[in-house]
Amino acid sequence: MRKRKVITLVTALSALLFLVAAGCGTSNTSATNETTSASGPFSWTSAKGQTINVLLEKHPWMTPAIQHISQFEKLTGITVKYTEAPESSYFDKVSTVLSARNGSTDVIMTGAYQAWQYGSAGYFQDLNSFVNNPSLTSPDFDISDFLPTALGDSKWDLKPGDPVGTGELLAIPVGMDTDPLSYNVQAFKKAGITSPPKTLRELYQDAVKLKDWNGPGSYGLVVRGARSWDAVVTGDIASFTAAGGKDFNVENGKLKSGFGSPQAVEWARQWSAILRDGGAPGWANYQNWQTLSDFGAGKAAMMWDDDTGVFWENLPGASAEAGKLAVAMPPAGPDGQIASDQWLWSLAMNKYSKHKTAAWLFIQWATGKQLMAWGALHGYLIDPVRASVWNNPDFINYVKTKGPKGYYDTVKALYPHAKMNFTPQPYFFQTATDWAVAIQNMVNGQASPSQGMKALAQQVDNLVKDVSVK
Repeated sequence: MRKRKVITLVTALSALLFLVAAGCGTSNTSATNETTSASGPFSWTSAKGQTINVLLEKHPWMTPAIQHISQFEKLTGITVKYTEAPESSYFDKVSTVLSARNGSTDVIMTGAYQAWQYGSAGYFQDLNSFVNNPSLTSPDFDISDFLPTALGDSKWDLKPGDPVGTGELLAIPVGMDTDPLSYNVQAFKKAGITSPPKTLRELYQDAVKLKDWNGPGSYGLVVRGARSWDAVVTGDIASFTAAGGKDFNVENGKLKSGFGSPQAVEWARQWSAILRDGGAPGWANYQNWQTLSDFGAGKAAMMWDDDTGVFWENLPGASAEAGKLAVAMPPAGPDGQIASDQWLWSLAMNKYSKHKTAAWLFIQWATGKQLMAWGALHGYLIDPVRASVWNNPDFINYVKTKGPKGYYDTVKALYPHAKMNFTPQPYFFQTATDWAVAIQNMVNGQASPSQGMKALAQQVDNLVKDVSVK
């Protein structure tokens, strides 16, 4: 589940580091004498006696590892000291730890977009050489078992404007989210809606029809709406991409915004109407916890947000509407395209770690098949990043029994469409926030869709004008 904030100062610092690193051609060569030239058979005790420090965001996806750390210590002879920080201060701590370049922390839990910043700054160790060294990696680790989209989105060549998917392996994914359309089965039944909407036009019609479906104050569709970068990383970017929109293109060696394109303007026309006529009255202040709260409480009939939260809201006793929730493929674009963004929480290695072998042993253990299967079967990792877990009969039965209607089949079918649709660039957090503000302006009538999107394009073009694409 995507619960995250980034302090403005940290965002600005990250952008500066991104630009400096890109300009200097920073690479992830080791800053210590430890290398990946190990040879001989793999051994879990190859770093016996060492101590590593691990920094984690306080999140259910890491619960399986935390609960089993003593087993890892017994297996390897490595002592693990871990620190958990709440999401409100987590990336402040990460930036402080990494910028010190002293290796005081060996393993870092990282978000998807933050990996671009820290990787470009030269803070993360490229893990390709560890994965590909049989002396360092257990034969049971099986990197091919990771879902291609999850592993692909963890790779990047560190060049602004280039898509993810190739280059340095910046982290190993722990869990992921996709963005299906969730709905309340009883709400649809009351309104006489027989199937989930398949286009934005149908989404508009259903959202309007569902107004007051559960009494005064209830409404059709909830999405995030706050003036924050993380407001646009679920329903907004998914619907925008399906409509043929793109945040940036590369033209003449420069980033050029795509927010003013005809496809983007038409998307804005439809999307702003949906939110204005069928959305939450207080939508402009909503972050992910408000969307989940309204959906679970029976205020919102539909929600376009990440799937993990929907699963947990449907568990017995978790919400007023538990047992009545369902998920479906999100509405398609005009050409039938289905799109979803993808959020990853992952484990990365500090490039300045003095205990890289021990750090890598922890990362591969924490993301290994056995622990991930345990986490999935105990309700923590219900969006697994490994194919073997998705195909585990016990997991299939658990999800189909406990999860929202259609969860397993829908989310599994959505994975091939899920990816990080934003363009890696140093001002990501600012441009995403600017987009969130522009959406608010269009919904409340301060700007028409054409005016709002073209002004946004000009604004972000000015922001990224110093970014060269090689």
